[in-house]
Amino acid sequence: MKKILLLCALGALLCFPATPENAGPIIAFQVGAFLHKENADRLAAQLLKSGFYGTVTEKNVQGKQFWVVTVEAPPNPFEDFGAELAAAGFPSFPIHESSSARLQSSQMP
Repeated sequence: MKKILLLCALGALLCFPATPENAGPIIAFQVGAFLHKENADRLAAQLLKSGFYGTVTEKNVQGKQFWVVTVEAPPNPFEDFGAELAAAGFPSFPIHESSSARLQSSQMP
C-alpha cells in the first residue's frame, strides 16, 4: 500500500494512505494531530479565534494514541476550504469519506 507522511502543526507525524485510495467526498480537514491533548485544545482555540470550528478527537493510529484536530468540510464541494485554512495559517489535508471509516475503526474505545 502506498503511504504518505504528513508533518502536522507542532511536530506530530502521522502516516496515512495516499489520496487515490481515498476517492470519496471530502468530509473534513485534519489540521493537526498531537500526543498531548493540551496541544490539540490549544490549536482548536486558535482555529476558533480565526473563525473556524475545530473538533478534538482521540484516535489510535497504529498502536499510538493521538489527539486529532479536524474542521468539518463545508457543504459546497467546489469551495477550496483547504486553501482558506492555509491562508489563515492552518495547513491541513482532506479527510475523505472512505478514509474516515478506516480512521473511525481504529478509534480507541
